[in-house]
Amino acid sequence: MGTDTRTVFTATVGYIVWGTKDLGANTSVQAKAFNFFLGGKYYLAKDLYGSLEGGAYFYSYTYSGIVIGAYGDTGRFMLPIGIGYQKSGFEIGARYMLLATYWNCFSITLGYNFML
Repeated sequence: MGTDTRTVFTATVGYIVWGTKDLGANTSVQAKAFNFFLGGKYYLAKDLYGSLEGGAYFYSYTYSGIVIGAYGDTGRFMLPIGIGYQKSGFEIGARYMLLATYWNCFSITLGYNFML
């Protein structure tokens, strides 16, 4: 029996930095996140795929104010579910990241895949 070439293993590492948000009254907050996911893609058609991954999502923030500054961080398990299109190494995709009721988010990815 042959292998199924429609299924591939994926590993994703990312680092996100959001712009500083001015909260008024000389206070601001800036958020950053690092993630690591393992999972797979299943090609529904020649270049169209669905994906499912799972992994760690680490979030931190820095709050700056006139009187006080604060820093915080947390880590969570996240389950990204997505769909995308890949051609000649280039890829565009959309993912909905399931974490918790107040942490869910949507992302769009544009990138290039390197073969190992």
